[in-house]
Amino acid sequence: MSLLFNYPIDIGRQWRYITISNFKSIDNFHQTILETIERHKTQDEHAHSAKQIDYKLSNVHDELQYQDGRIEGLVVGHNGDGIEELKDSRTALDGSNHELLSKRLKYDFEIIKNTIDDNYNKLNKKIERIVNVNDYGADPTGEQDSTQAFKTALRGGNVHVHMTAGTYKVTGIRLPNNTVLSGEGKDITTIKFADETPAENIVITNEDMSGNAHNIGIKDFTVNGNKWRQNKKLSASGGSLSSNIRFAGVKHGFASHIKSVDALLHGFDITYASDTYFYQGDGVRVNEELESRYIHIDNCEASGFGDDGITTHHSRYLLITNNYSHHATGGGNNNGIEIDDGSQHVMLDNNMTEMNYGGIEVKAHAPASAPSNVLISNHMSIHDSRAYNLRHIGHHRAGDPKSKTAHSLVLNNCTAVEPYDNKVYPDTTPRALIISAYRNVQVNNFSAVGDGKFTAGQPAIAVQFMSENIMLNGINVTGFKNSQADIKIFGGDNRGKKITLSNINIWNSSQNIGIAGGGSIYDFRIINANLQGQGTGNGLELYNNTAEIVGVNAERYTNSAFITPE
Repeated sequence: MSLLFNYPIDIGRQWRYITISNFKSIDNFHQTILETIERHKTQDEHAHSAKQIDYKLSNVHDELQYQDGRIEGLVVGHNGDGIEELKDSRTALDGSNHELLSKRLKYDFEIIKNTIDDNYNKLNKKIERIVNVNDYGADPTGEQDSTQAFKTALRGGNVHVHMTAGTYKVTGIRLPNNTVLSGEGKDITTIKFADETPAENIVITNEDMSGNAHNIGIKDFTVNGNKWRQNKKLSASGGSLSSNIRFAGVKHGFASHIKSVDALLHGFDITYASDTYFYQGDGVRVNEELESRYIHIDNCEASGFGDDGITTHHSRYLLITNNYSHHATGGGNNNGIEIDDGSQHVMLDNNMTEMNYGGIEVKAHAPASAPSNVLISNHMSIHDSRAYNLRHIGHHRAGDPKSKTAHSLVLNNCTAVEPYDNKVYPDTTPRALIISAYRNVQVNNFSAVGDGKFTAGQPAIAVQFMSENIMLNGINVTGFKNSQADIKIFGGDNRGKKITLSNINIWNSSQNIGIAGGGSIYDFRIINANLQGQGTGNGLELYNNTAEIVGVNAERYTNSAFITPE
């Protein structure tokens, strides 16, 4: 047992952390002692020497020596010592001589047995670096609750706990520091919430909620949140509770090849060290020591989630790669991947989303800081209603305060495949891409492909609501026949500014407007565009005459361009 003694002078956060850590160490040591005593009683093979065991008025060792001497005298007295072959047979493998063949055989067999035991112990020590939760009483048939077995196997951390094929029923697992939990593969090993589990429980999260959790990883299994348990009466309990997998204030963690299904709230949640979320105002952040950092979600899958498949809050230096997040339960703002309040320095690459309200949403609530420095690359959104939704709620309308923190987003090589009103979020409208309230946004090499069934009267791509310093470059749009416009820059009292469209291809898409610019937008540029319509509508429709237009060619529209004279 190793205790911490370097207490600070002042009673505060560090003092509390050291105290809790010491109590955990003492508790773990106490549990280990109890288990050692029980194992000593029931399992240990070499717990005592013969001299330690009483026998009548003597002990087992002395009694055996006495009986051995009697037998030796009987054998020697009968055979004598004149038979050479018999004498030779009394020489052991190591060359030592013994008076009796039985003693020599016993001697050799004990050497062999000890060698086997030593080799077994050496091998077992190596194997025990990875422990099997079944050895601690876990039931992979799913009939018995395995929560306590996981707790025992994981106690104290510094361990890799492995699961066999099967289903483990639990009410929640908390991972200590320096821990890896692994299975045999997705849909081969499953951890499932027991039917009696309360709504607020989390299937897998970190044990240490002080902001000092570190080095925690999970890989190669399925997590089933069993959200329809208890006759479908349960609902999410608020904050990050009711999620399947949560990293809360973890430094250096990963989830790899994990499948998350049927979470009441989130499939995966990377957040700060708290069960609740933080709403103390735009520009205000949680204590940095409470944030999660250096977390990687890779090759994972989420489906059937009640809110978002993968989400982040008040954390930084995050990687989200090679994941598939799809088929949300529906009923609200359900996103495949959501980069939410206060997230910073997040990279997303090679992910797919399908049949959610939002494919990727980068957003913040009104009383929270917005995500910033988010880089999204090589993403495919399939049949999501709003494929890419970038916004800071409460900072959109005329009279709303401008966002202090919504800035620095980059999308590279992304595609929106047939976005439409999929009814995941009733009474909303679809978009291939929408930008609201953000500054410094770069979208490069973006492809929006419709199927001709897009909702009438709505733009496929929209820039609106006080967005500033927006550049859309290398944009392909096709197949949005019913759209109000393929690309629309909204004007009005809450208009954006400093917006540039460059290298735009529109073909066989909106029968109404190719590119639309709203009123009072005085610093709008369109540079290099090929617009091919369907024989109706306007290629360009601009409600101010100050836009800079360079190298734009429009054909197969009723009017190549309509530009207001005033």
